[in-house]
Amino acid sequence: MRYGLRVLALVVVVAAGVGLGIWWNRPPEVRSSQEVAALLPSGGDGFRAQDEDSFDRGFFLAAVEDCAPVPAVQQFRTASSAVFKGYTIGEENPAQVAIVQLQSMHDMACQDRMDAVLAAMSAPLVVDDGVATDGLVDVDDPAGFARILETRGVYRNGAVTYRHGDSALVFSTFYDPLNPPLGWDAYVRHCSTAEPGAARLCEPDPFGPLGGADWTAVLAERGCDEEYEAIVHGRFQDLTGDGLPEAVLAVSCDLADGTSLREVQVYDGGSPPDSPRLIQALLGDDPGPQGTGLAPATVTLSGDELTVQSWSRPPGDPQGEPNLLVTDGFRWQDGNFVPEWRDVEDVS
Repeated sequence: MRYGLRVLALVVVVAAGVGLGIWWNRPPEVRSSQEVAALLPSGGDGFRAQDEDSFDRGFFLAAVEDCAPVPAVQQFRTASSAVFKGYTIGEENPAQVAIVQLQSMHDMACQDRMDAVLAAMSAPLVVDDGVATDGLVDVDDPAGFARILETRGVYRNGAVTYRHGDSALVFSTFYDPLNPPLGWDAYVRHCSTAEPGAARLCEPDPFGPLGGADWTAVLAERGCDEEYEAIVHGRFQDLTGDGLPEAVLAVSCDLADGTSLREVQVYDGGSPPDSPRLIQALLGDDPGPQGTGLAPATVTLSGDELTVQSWSRPPGDPQGEPNLLVTDGFRWQDGNFVPEWRDVEDVS
């Protein structure tokens, strides 16, 4: 009898401990910009809200892009009408705060509505054995997928990584530093057995130093308007063997002289983030199969192979809907990508 009571008491203590742990680790609820600022790293005179937007109650993520010396990610719950997107540190130093609602993705996974979840994926999406380009991603455990999003995200250099056990979800914020959208870049179910490119995305800093570069400023030096998003798609992978991922970016912007810049740019991962070194530009001067040029849309890296998908528009309507999907294959060789093959598909 006494032994049974001891076992029962032990079970009660363990259950209470688990419950306390869940309560202790739940995201805090905030109701004002001051409460948001209290969750984020200190910076001089502290954070000051520039603007406010209202959202319904839910879970949110604040990714502080330019908060030196330590970038941070903090999850929190908001009371109704209490989400704040713009901040400065002190009077003049801007802090880009990406506040992204992930609750809907989490809830859809809990409801086994993976078709809706997969509709939000980037194209292509990095998975365990390579890249999924057609939206056919194997999510055999929706509840496990949701549990990944219940963990605390780690933000490093434009990538927010969620890890639960041996699984990882990766979202990017580097496309537009002034108002970072959320790009869903990877879903790795088994990091320990995934192919090397996918396994790297399980790490806390999957994009490396160049993921944190101010790409708006970098591309402005090439003539792109700083007010508009210029990066269409991007991937980061070590190509030179120095352990630092190169940046491979599909870029699209209008220049001041009335022309357009549409190309894939490759930057040296070993160069400083404040002045990335351009290794190579691809497809910018390629007339394409119709003589109207190409508009790169996605880039995929696998080992030393690069695959670029681009749109081609008809000669009679160069600003209209594209009618051809052009896929180019390149191979990394002697410090550059060398073209190997091209496929053209009619999508009209």
